[in-house]
Amino acid sequence: MSHERSGQTISPGPVAGADLTDADPPPARKPDSSHIGSEGVFRPGHRSVDALLFVTLFTRITPASGNAPGLVSRARCLRWLAALVLVAALVPIVSGGRANGDPIDDKRAEAKALQDQIDANGTQLDALSERYNGAQYRFEQAQAAAADAQQKYDAAEAEVARLSDLVKQRAAALYRAVGQGAPVDLDVSSASRLISSSKYSKSAAQHDVDLVKQLRSAQRVLQDQKAAAEQAEADAQDEQAQIGKAQAAVEAANDRQQQLLSQVNGEIAQLVAEEEARKEAAALAEAQQRFTEAAAANAAAAAAAAPAPTAPKSGSAPSSGKTSGGGGAAPSANVPVNGGGAAAAIAYARAQLGKPYCYAGSGPGCFDCSGLTMRAWGAAGVSMPHYSGAQYSMFPHVPLSAMLPGDLVFWGPGGSQHVGLYIGGGQMIAAPHTGDVVKIQAVWGSPVGAARPG
Repeated sequence: MSHERSGQTISPGPVAGADLTDADPPPARKPDSSHIGSEGVFRPGHRSVDALLFVTLFTRITPASGNAPGLVSRARCLRWLAALVLVAALVPIVSGGRANGDPIDDKRAEAKALQDQIDANGTQLDALSERYNGAQYRFEQAQAAAADAQQKYDAAEAEVARLSDLVKQRAAALYRAVGQGAPVDLDVSSASRLISSSKYSKSAAQHDVDLVKQLRSAQRVLQDQKAAAEQAEADAQDEQAQIGKAQAAVEAANDRQQQLLSQVNGEIAQLVAEEEARKEAAALAEAQQRFTEAAAANAAAAAAAAPAPTAPKSGSAPSSGKTSGGGGAAPSANVPVNGGGAAAAIAYARAQLGKPYCYAGSGPGCFDCSGLTMRAWGAAGVSMPHYSGAQYSMFPHVPLSAMLPGDLVFWGPGGSQHVGLYIGGGQMIAAPHTGDVVKIQAVWGSPVGAARPG
């Protein structure tokens, strides 16, 4: 029995024997790596599409009815197989890792993380510093409170002593008055005075006793206050000690992180230097190849332009052996041949190697690009403005392929952006930019042209 679908006859049986007679099998094709970007992101047309087609194919050959149990079982197995293939195809899409990061970027990320931690430590240290200041403030307040309590306690102690002496003196006076045994005058007036005097003495004595009791009570309060202040002093000192330990721990961690940051920054500098050296070497190789090819092309053009030698006429004097070509192309009428001034200019520029670039600088301590070329050719007796555009416009132009040592090579419209002093072999001496130094470097990129002073 067979199953009909859209005019296709599919005979039951193993997958290997499936008969798809109405369509040619798809041509075998190699995996197209262009469908997976360098970043590992899926793009349509890769193996996942093949997997989807595979799933669709095997899903479509499943039976439409349950009349063939064996076929149903086989089709169910095929569905599982198709699902497994789909999962296997999609796993690289989901889990495709990103390309390896640039080492310099990785180190910069590490440096940023360390700097962030150092900044966080700084914030923590600042907070600890303020906590220490608070503890110191509380300590000083406690000291002042303890001193004030001690001063009041001492004053109360002195007053207690004074009143105690006064009470004792009054008691002694009364005792002496009673013990003298003097005759008592019994008139009414003397009796009244005696009673009044006795009551006054007892009242004064009682007042002194009460005052002494109050002073004793005040002393106890002051003693408590002094003890509390002393305890506050001790607490503040303990707090300062704890803060000091925390501060020392954070500072130690900060020091370690600063060391790590310095190490990472050193590694970054090394990686940057290595990358710059690699780029410089590549640029130099490219420049050397470019100028070597240009020189070869110039030589070939000169040889082709030289007139062919003619046979001497009978009886004529022999040729001197020199031709108008002279072994090379004659310079253009408006381009002078580089003279001795180029050597002086190059010597001056070499003497400035390593000096820093500085904005609008013309030496002797630092230079910008046009300041360096101005001073270099100035040492050869050739004056020019301190502006690359003016330098380009005032001297005869030469093809880049025909540059000679001492020529000036320019970038930007009308030579207005940068200039260097060509020294041959695809190299020049230039003051590149802020943060760099006067150095020998390749004639990079696409210069706009060259000019020949002298």
